[in-house]
Amino acid sequence: MAKIKIIYGPDSSFPQANSQKVVNYWPGLADEFSPTIPEDIRRHLNEARNGIDNPNSSVIASATSVDLMLQEKDIEETSLNAAINRAKDQGLITENMADWAHHIRIEANGSRHRKIGTPLATQQDAEQSLEFAVALAEILFVLPARVKKGIEQSQSQTEQAPK
Repeated sequence: MAKIKIIYGPDSSFPQANSQKVVNYWPGLADEFSPTIPEDIRRHLNEARNGIDNPNSSVIASATSVDLMLQEKDIEETSLNAAINRAKDQGLITENMADWAHHIRIEANGSRHRKIGTPLATQQDAEQSLEFAVALAEILFVLPARVKKGIEQSQSQTEQAPK
């Protein structure tokens, strides 16, 4: 997924506050995530994307989607930290992906377990969290489904070819 640029415009619901809201994304984000991604995970990805102008909520939704993805791949641990490490140890994700996943996990923990005076998640945090979650969904669900479909189409064409 390319870097997301968020385009802001006036929020007409609060004109007196001179506030801004997200009016568009560039490049445009798909209206829907692939149906090869399990529904519960898609729901959290949509929540992260649709709430990207509320960085704390978006970061938490992205981290939750990562947790659900690992559970869907039979990586069930008592914590997301342990699940990420197990996914790396089992070769489901690379070491670099695990490092990025840990960064997202830590950002989400900062939002979930915030202490007075600690900084809030930023727009950049939300964008990076969503970018990783979408990339992981592509790797774990979309790409394998494409490969499977390609193999099935190849086999079908081979079987139908004249001999």
